[in-house]
Amino acid sequence: MAPSAVFASVDVALWFTERARRDDSYLQPRKLQCLLYLAQGGYAAAYHGRRLMPAVFVIEDSGGPSEPNIELLFAQGRPGGLRFGHVNPEVEIFLNDVWRSYGAYQSDVLSDRVNRHEVVAAAREKGVGEEISFEEMSAYFLRMKETAGGVADKGKKKGRDTVRTADGRILEKWRPREVGKKGVTGR
Repeated sequence: MAPSAVFASVDVALWFTERARRDDSYLQPRKLQCLLYLAQGGYAAAYHGRRLMPAVFVIEDSGGPSEPNIELLFAQGRPGGLRFGHVNPEVEIFLNDVWRSYGAYQSDVLSDRVNRHEVVAAAREKGVGEEISFEEMSAYFLRMKETAGGVADKGKKKGRDTVRTADGRILEKWRPREVGKKGVTGR
């Protein structure tokens, strides 16, 4: 098995908390867990099954995925004394894509979306504490990428730039209708 792209999952968690701080926003623990899960699965899909970080995700009481070590470490917010670790430029670009795709979502909206993932639902059926298999997560995100619904789609849909609102709606650029001899035509 190839080594993960970063040495520790705490490096990715600190990257997200630092990014939220730079955007002057508070990163709730549940949202951080969702971002970590999405980053792990999205990275596996984008980089041929490679792990972004050495992390295990389990189903927590809320029904969603959680990385237990990060859950304990960040339970009361960003732990004092921890310094932002190193992530290489490739990982930095990828994490910025994840943040652009999901950073604006409210915690409950993002959690709801993640909880609808079939790998999360399958693990949830087995009970609290059930591990979400990395191999199943990787395969699921690869299917999402292939159907243009995952992190790796880089914000494109049907050839158009898309922007998501905080509640998950997709906004499309307004285009005037053309007036022809037979009336108004569509876009």
